[in-house]
Amino acid sequence: MESIHKRYISFDQGVVSAIINFAANFAIGYFVALSVMPLWGWPGIVADSMIMIFLLTFLTCLVITWVTYQKIKQKKIAALAWRRASHPVLKYLPASIWWRSLLLGVVYLVLLTPVVILVLTALGVDSMSFWQFVTFKGSFAGVNALLVGPLSAFCALGDD
Repeated sequence: MESIHKRYISFDQGVVSAIINFAANFAIGYFVALSVMPLWGWPGIVADSMIMIFLLTFLTCLVITWVTYQKIKQKKIAALAWRRASHPVLKYLPASIWWRSLLLGVVYLVLLTPVVILVLTALGVDSMSFWQFVTFKGSFAGVNALLVGPLSAFCALGDD
């Protein structure tokens, strides 16, 4: 993999998508948060986090894959020499960007939800103030994008 690919995957689709997701979800949190957000219930921190994990993963994968395809088509970045279908792990992901995005959304939801619950419970969080929740929502979205963005770009660069 060339340095341009490493930069594209890590910075363009990792850091930049994290900044965008942070800003968007900070703003959304500002408009949906209660003065005190409980950990459980609706609306609540866990419910909001579950929705956010799935939707952000799905949308981030969809957008980054489409953007990567466009950049390859416009010859702004070259596809990787190997194909996703021959990769020992990534070959198990669907070739369709819709199905891949949906699958990653479900996988990240299943993997990250228990982590969020365990961390918040271990920290003794039973609720968050308005600004704590808005900051948490934006920060968690940024971290999620750091996990999803590079993987999505890496897969798209190796697609047929």
